[in-house]
Amino acid sequence: MSKDVGIDAQRSWRLIVRRSAALLAGEGVARIVGFLVVLLLARRLGPDGFGVLVLGLTLVAWFTFVVDSGTELMNVRDIARRPDQFRQIAEQVLGLRLALSVLAVAVFVAGVELFARSDFTRDTVVLFALLLPAIALNLRWMVLGVGGSRAVATGNVVGRVVVLVGAVLLVADAHDIRRVPVLEAVAELTYAAIVLGFVGSRLGWLRPRADLRVWASTLRQSLPLMISGVSRAIIFSFDVIVIGIALGPHDLGIYGVASRPVAFAAGAVGLFSLSFLSAFSATAQRDAATLHGRALRTSVAFCVAFAAALTAAAPLVPFVFGKQYAASVAVLAIIAWRIPLVAFAGLYAAVLIAGDRQKTLMWNSIVAAPVVVCIDIAAVLVFGLLGVAVASIVAAALFLLLNHRSVVRTAPELGASSSMGLTRKSATAADAP
Repeated sequence: MSKDVGIDAQRSWRLIVRRSAALLAGEGVARIVGFLVVLLLARRLGPDGFGVLVLGLTLVAWFTFVVDSGTELMNVRDIARRPDQFRQIAEQVLGLRLALSVLAVAVFVAGVELFARSDFTRDTVVLFALLLPAIALNLRWMVLGVGGSRAVATGNVVGRVVVLVGAVLLVADAHDIRRVPVLEAVAELTYAAIVLGFVGSRLGWLRPRADLRVWASTLRQSLPLMISGVSRAIIFSFDVIVIGIALGPHDLGIYGVASRPVAFAAGAVGLFSLSFLSAFSATAQRDAATLHGRALRTSVAFCVAFAAALTAAAPLVPFVFGKQYAASVAVLAIIAWRIPLVAFAGLYAAVLIAGDRQKTLMWNSIVAAPVVVCIDIAAVLVFGLLGVAVASIVAAALFLLLNHRSVVRTAPELGASSSMGLTRKSATAADAP
């Protein structure tokens, strides 16, 4: 939030709604297309093959935090405050991210070669390394501060369509599984090209630049975000890794089908949180509590409704994906309730970033990560898939509590009870025009 010149809460809320509307519309269409991709691949590859894909995509998500190194979130904040410096910031970030992607690819390939349990898994998962340089090129959320929400939405949709068309034409059964990571890489490149095209048409074409002094300064500031990002990845997706190791790709495929709707919601929540971060960073301090309360109530209300709908719809999974995924029903009914907790935690994380408290967010993640690892391991060994599903909710709740505590210590007016309108005073203030 801005302590100096800022915009008022009403204008900030309009910014969130406008940016989120484009992003969420694009995300909605992309997720519908993505659902068709998941449905097609789950049926054609079976639980074993689909489980390998879930493992590969999860590892890519982890390594993306290394490629990004926190530059994206940090610069969403900085560009929102200084949009006139977008080009200068973006060119240095592109150069840094491409350099980091080379290192990430090397570590990714070496890790897969060393730890994959079978040739089938190894030969498929190693190809997901192709996504990392493509992800490095995608400025994505950084362009929100210069009106790029529609470009992000368009790129997201077109990328998913590329995967869908490719899967329909090129993936018939498990023998074609290695084509999937290649399709994902092409889709990510397409997404990046659309976003870069928007920037080029508005602000001029970007050239990745290498300035070691600027890179070092950027990494010093963004390192806490990278560490917290990796730790959050452990918090929210270590369950995938432990299932893959302890139970194998078949059970991971079952869990993966159940987790896809939750991933859709998490993606939408993430987009809303990023729009909130951009607007909150530019909001005058006196209006911060009003904006935060309104965003929190809106996000949680939608997420609770969506979680309830998923729980009610869980019995339909075998009819949609096939009888081999019947075990996904109970898993989905449980993990759906992780969604409201993720929404809460994401908005409080955005408040910490807007307040230049990246290190606090980092330490919260570091504290939670080993606890979650122990809980996930114990849950999968004792209770199997259902135990891991319950553990995922515990993990989200723990991260929420840590972030909430950190925010309330310095800004008690942003506490959950005030922001959700549970006190008469906060409710009156939040509803004021």
